[in-house]
Amino acid sequence: MTVFEVSIGTVFKYAGSDQLWVRATEKHFRKVRKPGFKIGAGWKVYHLRDKPIEVVRLPDTSPIRRAGDILFLSEGDVQLEYLYPWLVRGTTVEGKLTHFVLNGPTFEKCVVDAPSEETALPFTIVRGSQHLGRQPSTMIFAYKGRVYARATPEEVTGKKQTGGYKRVKVLDGRSGSSSGGS
Repeated sequence: MTVFEVSIGTVFKYAGSDQLWVRATEKHFRKVRKPGFKIGAGWKVYHLRDKPIEVVRLPDTSPIRRAGDILFLSEGDVQLEYLYPWLVRGTTVEGKLTHFVLNGPTFEKCVVDAPSEETALPFTIVRGSQHLGRQPSTMIFAYKGRVYARATPEEVTGKKQTGGYKRVKVLDGRSGSSSGGS
């Protein structure tokens, strides 16, 4: 068996190695018990694609489960792909929208190695967006015990448009990103 033959959430190791890996998503693999959220795309293990592996643990199959970086809800009808925690500098409520001030100008620049009380935990909706009342591939995130949906441009401006909604502001001499959530 090789890495591309195992399902999401399978923990494995290469023959002759003690390092554990998990198939995090369809295209990504991650080392187990390594600090941070660094992830290897398929190309990082591509050179080992034909090397035999030993399955250490198969993924859970319960109706609500986590397998790798995918959260399965309602027996798989809803699938959420976990991204990486963002550091949040603050929030403000404006009507029915909550604005989140992130620690940098983009989501990628706000990623931290470990979740804390000051981080948002984001997910992309892989399957089942209609059950959550959102569009396919949109983002939801948890922050301080609540779940938010990333606002669409139409929800913010009242006009249909393509692309995302983001305001970049300089706060305390640092660039921060403000993204609406509803």
